[in-house]
Parts: sequence; structure tokens; C-alpha cells
Amino acid sequence: ARLSRIWGVIAKEFADLGTKYNNKASNQLIFEIMNEPYSDEGEFITENLFKNEVQAVKAIRSNNLNNWILMAGTHWDGLHSWTTQKGPADKTNSEVFTRENLDKYLPNEKYIGVDLHQYFDSNFSGLRQECVSLEDFKSRSNLNSLMSWANTNKIPFVLGEFGASAQS
Repeated sequence: ARLSRIWGVIAKEFADLGTKYNNKASNQLIFEIMNEPYSDEGEFITENLFKNEVQAVKAIRSNNLNNWILMAGTHWDGLHSWTTQKGPADKTNSEVFTRENLDKYLPNEKYIGVDLHQYFDSNFSGLRQECVSLEDFKSRSNLNSLMSWANTNKIPFVLGEFGASAQS
């Protein structure tokens, strides 16, 4: 409830940069609901996170704004882990962030995407000095699986955070 209230206030404050509903989305302002959501109790349960973000999207839309909105997943929004990583008794981001779920909770929503992050070191954390080779990255990044998810679900993604070391 707090997240949706906060986004309702933010959307109202930025309404002059928004686009009122008119079958088009504004490119002037894009909302990103969260960046790498984290809790001291551990990773969020993916389905709960999705539902909380849906409420935030509804709060933005309640201000009659039709701007693009980016949602975030668990596990630091990793491109490499979007289709594979899950917590105990959890689902992957790709199993929860689907067109079917979007249509169920946000019918007729056109301007939704996800923000993904990727670092090119051996554990994809951005903390190591040396990056993996391009061949190693391609084989370990699950890029084909991510592209299949994006194409099947018709959900665009933004590679919003990435990094490599100076030695690369």
C-alpha cells in the first residue's frame, strides 16, 4: 500500500511531464517502479513483488498518465538470471512477469517493460576486476532464453545498468 501511495504522489507531481491517455505513450518521462528491490529479510518473493508493482502501476495510471513504466524483478534484475534464478519456494522472474499476468492484473496495458542489469565479470556482480570472454558470457548469460521470454510475452526490456572493468 505504501509503494502505490508513493507512486501516486510522484505521478501527480510529474503530471505536467506526462502524457494523458490518448493511445500514445510519452517518451519525455519514463517511470521505473523500483531498482533492484531488496529486503533485509532476504529476496522478495517474486509473485508478491509483481503484485506490489502492479498496484504502483495502477496508482500512476490513476493520475491519467500513459507514460512508459518499467518494472523490476528479484535477484538484482539480472539479465543472466531472469529466466533461471529463484528463491526457496519461489518462481523465476520470467515465470511471473508474463503477458498473461500483466493482462490479468493490468488489462489493456500497453506501455510496460522491465529493467534488466548485467555485469560482465565471472559471477555477474560487477565486483571483480576481470571480465569473462565474450564466448563465455554468451554461453552463461541465458541470452537466448531471455529473448525467447521477451518475444513470447511481447514485453520489452531495457538494459538499464551494465558494467565491465577497465581491463576489458
